Amino acid sequence: LYTSSSYNLGEAAYVIAENLADSRETSLIDMTPESESSESADRRDAGLPVGGTYYNSDSGVRFNALERGGTSPNQWIKVQVVFDPRISVAETNLNVDEQSGTAHVVVQRKFSSSGTVSVNYATSDGTATSGDDYYPTSGTLIWSDGDMADKTIIIPIRPDVIAEGSEDLTLTLSGIVGGKLDPGASEATVSLLDAGQRIASFAPGFFNTTVYAIAPLSNGKVIIGGNIGAGIGPVSTIRHLARLDIDGSVDSSFLTGTGFNNIVRAIVVQDDGKILVGGDFTTYNGTGCNHLVRLNSNGTIDSSFVTAMGSAANNTVRSIAIETDGKILVGGDFTEFNGFSDRGLTRLTSAGARDSVNTLNLPFNTSFGTDIYSVLTEPDGKILVGGSFYVAYTGTGFRSGLARLNSDGSRDSSFEPDAGAHLSGSTNSLRTVYDVTKQSDGKYIIVGDFSAYDGNDSSRCARVNNDGTFDVAYTVPAFDNVAQTCVIQASGKAIIGGWYTSPVNRIERLNLTGSSDSSFDKGTGPS
Repeated sequence: LYTSSSYNLGEAAYVIAENLADSRETSLIDMTPESESSESADRRDAGLPVGGTYYNSDSGVRFNALERGGTSPNQWIKVQVVFDPRISVAETNLNVDEQSGTAHVVVQRKFSSSGTVSVNYATSDGTATSGDDYYPTSGTLIWSDGDMADKTIIIPIRPDVIAEGSEDLTLTLSGIVGGKLDPGASEATVSLLDAGQRIASFAPGFFNTTVYAIAPLSNGKVIIGGNIGAGIGPVSTIRHLARLDIDGSVDSSFLTGTGFNNIVRAIVVQDDGKILVGGDFTTYNGTGCNHLVRLNSNGTIDSSFVTAMGSAANNTVRSIAIETDGKILVGGDFTEFNGFSDRGLTRLTSAGARDSVNTLNLPFNTSFGTDIYSVLTEPDGKILVGGSFYVAYTGTGFRSGLARLNSDGSRDSSFEPDAGAHLSGSTNSLRTVYDVTKQSDGKYIIVGDFSAYDGNDSSRCARVNNDGTFDVAYTVPAFDNVAQTCVIQASGKAIIGGWYTSPVNRIERLNLTGSSDSSFDKGTGPS
């Protein structure tokens, strides 16, 4: 719309106010721009007088010319634009792991909450076949008057272990009543991926080095941290932390400012949405915070937490865990926290202050460095820690790299790793456990830089019983380099990531017995 002599705006509908140049008609809106051979004729062929209404049924848009006023050269006309409810799929292309068992298509109502709206939906085959690869789904979505909530269509998927590559199906919206379909988003293509296939639609494509920490959010977004920065274009200011949208693009509403001055190693999201971050850094967006900080959900710093933790850690924070009472366990390479002697592990209050009441009485031998890489809290208050340390020589080894602590930090004697993690054939060697995860049956999977556990050869990965003994039933492949992280899926299978290149490059999924899962189709893996 335009109201002055600068009126050549292409295909826009425009306002014509009286007493301007070229004998423009009084108080008119041209609803059919460029429909006549000359501009003078064009602006007179579909004028909308003040008090009139024009409705375009194809687009679902209504123009109401309400009033005009002012004197030359500052005349004006007030036009109300009203949109019908618009229905669309939130994503027109979805990638789904067929092993997940379901595909979720979100449908949105936009613009107007007025009136009841209904729309039909149905699936159809692409390269995926109904009955073999997925179950046909159809029905009707209904929004009542005032309802603007998203609706989710669930399509059941038939998983298999056959490597078929990507197969697709289409979900189509039709038969809308009470609104309009978005012509560019009235259907969704759902691609069913074999387990391990890369989701091509998630494509950050701008980070220049290494991501060390990932924290998925309930809304599908993800926070990442590491040695990242100096991107391109709108992401050129990123420093070591970013929040990504569901397609991998940077979420510009996450306000990191100038970010961190060094590497991020750990990220934990609290139940209230605040974000704990640990690493090598000493500042965030210009504010001093030694190796630990808490951010608000929008990325701004929680200044009260920074104040409460004082001088904080004197070296890298590598792991963070939240206890059932809201207190915070912090692990890393430090020897002090806020001036107090805390080697490798400390407990903070929920406000960020070092807990001076429930201090940890740690059992780690002080003649060797104590670096805690993994902290896992138990429902009974006990604490599993993995790292580079040892706890009291046993006669056959150093209890190296793994320990279970009581809530006061003392060693839980019911958990006996004996020699712990070590080099094959050398129970007196000290090695590092980088990550500890717990299975639903109470057993633990550990990964790191070791080739044996308590006298049992097991290269960089092992399963440990709840009492700390080696699980002989879990036989893993021979990883040729460090295994850095482990995630256990709902199926009980374990995904192992690290620096290894054999038996595959850097990512592998293990079956319940520890063997490589041949159905996990990762191709050549990350390069």
